[in-house]
Amino acid sequence: MYDKAKLAEILAACEKATPGPVTIKYDDLGDEFALWAPIEIIGANKFRIVAYDGGLAPDDEWQVETLEANAKLIAFAFNDAPALARHCGELMEAAEDVIKANDIATNKERSMKTLTAAIDRLKQLLAEGSETK
Repeated sequence: MYDKAKLAEILAACEKATPGPVTIKYDDLGDEFALWAPIEIIGANKFRIVAYDGGLAPDDEWQVETLEANAKLIAFAFNDAPALARHCGELMEAAEDVIKANDIATNKERSMKTLTAAIDRLKQLLAEGSETK
């Protein structure tokens, strides 16, 4: 469920992690054939968030708290981002329904029923969060 508290938790994790935007560094990892592959994810402050060799560069300044925050943010991306994206899509669809219902001006009674149904759907999504996890 994605309510305001969950969104605040996600934003707090983002603030503790290495600042973005991040870039992906590529290199040739092939022996006999060229194999252009991602080897590092680098933060805006040049910190190596992920490296193919698994280690920290000797000159990387780091803190355990930042490494933990980076790991939690990466885990969130794998575990929760798809459900959050689906939930945002549902909210966008519900908002579009409200706009469409509001735009219907030819039949006031039909417009009110459609608008009421769309508002009810939007309220349900906001109150309960996504059921599509």
